[in-house]
Amino acid sequence: MVKILLVTPVSPFTWASGSQQRSGLMLEALRLFGEVDILQLAHGSVTQAVKVQEAGHWKVEATVKGADWTWSRYRPKPEVTRLIESSLGCDLGQYALIVGRYVWPVCQLVVPETTPVIVDLDDFCYRVEKDAPVSLLAAKDGLLKRIAAYGMRRQLGRFSAAFFASAMDQREAPPIASSVLPNIPNWRAVPHKATSKLPPPQSLSADRAGPTVLFVGSLWYRPNAGGVNWFLNAVWPTILAQIPDANLVLAGAAPELARKTWERHPNVTAPGFVDDLAQAYANANLVVVPLLAGGGTNIKILEAMAFERPCLVTRFCHAVFAEQFEKGVDLYVADSASDFAAKAVVCLKSPQIQGQIAKSGRLAVERFFSEDQFNAVVQATVSRVLAESSAAASRSACVAS
Repeated sequence: MVKILLVTPVSPFTWASGSQQRSGLMLEALRLFGEVDILQLAHGSVTQAVKVQEAGHWKVEATVKGADWTWSRYRPKPEVTRLIESSLGCDLGQYALIVGRYVWPVCQLVVPETTPVIVDLDDFCYRVEKDAPVSLLAAKDGLLKRIAAYGMRRQLGRFSAAFFASAMDQREAPPIASSVLPNIPNWRAVPHKATSKLPPPQSLSADRAGPTVLFVGSLWYRPNAGGVNWFLNAVWPTILAQIPDANLVLAGAAPELARKTWERHPNVTAPGFVDDLAQAYANANLVVVPLLAGGGTNIKILEAMAFERPCLVTRFCHAVFAEQFEKGVDLYVADSASDFAAKAVVCLKSPQIQGQIAKSGRLAVERFFSEDQFNAVVQATVSRVLAESSAAASRSACVAS
């Protein structure tokens, strides 16, 4: 059994976001190798490190003062490292392996050369569809993301191996020993996991005035909000013209002003954060993901398909899943605003089509995106890195003797 340090900017015990869920899954996979200490490291108003308990588990919570956007943000910080080691109760050299969720947090540490580090490059590439609406804020976001990506690429030589969330991200990176570790839906929140299916869509919508379209996502995140704005302006009016009683629910935390603005559109509700996400999916005849910019793998697509809801996405979103999901079979993919509206109408008017694509999508997610597959990738990579580290230590010992 080995001793491992997991460095993450978010809690691995509270699965309120995709980032937290991935950190939690990583923790569980690493615990199969031995004892795992947790360092939750983020920006803050002061530089400090304290040992705290969460969900019955100990972890060290540390903050680094400020949010430096220069290249120095990736420079190891001896003062921060000493504070963290004091709270951990051991030197970093006592760990057989350090695993970092994202580049920035693990780059803050002064890691001994003999200690291997694996970095998880979730959200490595920020992409923008050529048809995406142009704005100064979106352009600023894109520029900052590209600068961050350039900075991350420059750090990859410091790591023994890396995880990428998609094959697309992996292809964009410089040469490094790496594995594709896809994001997976939160299966523990999915009713009737794996062995039985949810009720057919037609029975779920029978008690409502009209069919319901659902979007789920953090709406303070600009690519999500931008996708919703595009959908409301370019797609939703066409859908309502053919299905006047259709309803649109925008579920996800958002500024109150934005929610009020969206609800001015006909038949639109924006309730904000939804406590019972399973029920929100159960009430939906169609889940839409109209994103035209962003990074990562859009876990919201996998989540909707795991809940056995028919899903309609842009070609921008589907590009990440092109090798796993077949267009028109596992999910709908739209090439333009008019195509998006046309496919939404076809699906909403046909409960049979809703059921067929929902079942096929659920099976595809089970086939390619399971916790077992996640664990297998982590275990294979960690085993290889630990073996290489052990071999290197043996060679050094032989030379020294």
